[in-house]
Amino acid sequence: MTEYIHNLDPFAIQFSESFGIRWYGLAYIFGFFICYYLTFRLTQKNKTLLRPEQVSDFIAFLAFGTMIGGRLGYCLFYDPKLLVSFSPVYLFGISFPMWDALAIWHGGMASHGGIIGIIFACVLYGRLYKLPIFHLLDLTTFAGALAIGFGRIANFINGELYGRACEGKCVWPVKFPDELHRWLANWEKYKVQLKSLYPVVKQLGGIAGPEGQLLLPTATKWQQWVESGSKYYVESYVKRIFNAIAQNQQQILKDLGEILTARHPSQLYQSVMEGFLVFIVMVIVWRKPQKPGVLAASWGVTYALMRILGEQFRMPDAHIGYQLWGLTRGQWLSMAMLIGSVVLLFFVLNRNQQKMGGWR
Repeated sequence: MTEYIHNLDPFAIQFSESFGIRWYGLAYIFGFFICYYLTFRLTQKNKTLLRPEQVSDFIAFLAFGTMIGGRLGYCLFYDPKLLVSFSPVYLFGISFPMWDALAIWHGGMASHGGIIGIIFACVLYGRLYKLPIFHLLDLTTFAGALAIGFGRIANFINGELYGRACEGKCVWPVKFPDELHRWLANWEKYKVQLKSLYPVVKQLGGIAGPEGQLLLPTATKWQQWVESGSKYYVESYVKRIFNAIAQNQQQILKDLGEILTARHPSQLYQSVMEGFLVFIVMVIVWRKPQKPGVLAASWGVTYALMRILGEQFRMPDAHIGYQLWGLTRGQWLSMAMLIGSVVLLFFVLNRNQQKMGGWR
């Protein structure tokens, strides 16, 4: 069983150590471009009430809804402390307090929050331009499935939201260095794993201590740092490990591969299931006109089912873990979404509305 040690560069173009154009951002841009293209094509075929000149404005509403909803959803569902905490940022050598909820460059977007944001965007746009809200939701979900698929691929490139341990049941295991962040976040639970990093630490040489002194730990000293919770020293070396990975230092990767856990590349599973398979279902459902809202409700049902299944292969967030019945936060949110989508599907099917849309 061949194991791949993940070392993909998250930057498509990099200008400095922490600044550049990331694949994750490009995935968002490409996703909105797909939404624009498919929606524009439907307007050209007179399959929607939107006029071609309105499409760009509509996509802009969706983009803002996705970004705002995704970030607020993450804060509310996964890390509420971001709503009340502030961190210093530096500009031209001057420190300014920054609301952590706005610090999106540190990561943290929730799919379910993005979905809620899109719903609000469609409601707002529909009321402004006197267009059926359910029809706008249909247009969004038809193209949006592909965008989600590309977003999950970007998650894989970032090495984030990785899968659970394979336990010999995976034909394409991947070892994700980002696992080290989980060890640091759950120090007591992962002390043994942190101690096992010494062969990698030894290769990196010394580091500067708090007072500028050169520190070169022995195996015994490293064990003591981990056991006593000396975060400054351990986190400094973990940061150097990631720098070595970014420089593609093969020996570091090889030694790290002996320590890391072989995992499911769940981001790719979810890309196929939540993105491309859901899009195929949407193509089948909308091959002919449907009552407004049928496609959106069908998307909600299909996406929720695929998310619940896909998260069976994915590790839960380190600071949340497994919840009731061994399910993840994402699975519980998806169950609520599934119930709401089923109710919506029955509602729109029984409405006395003229059928609209369709791509054939």
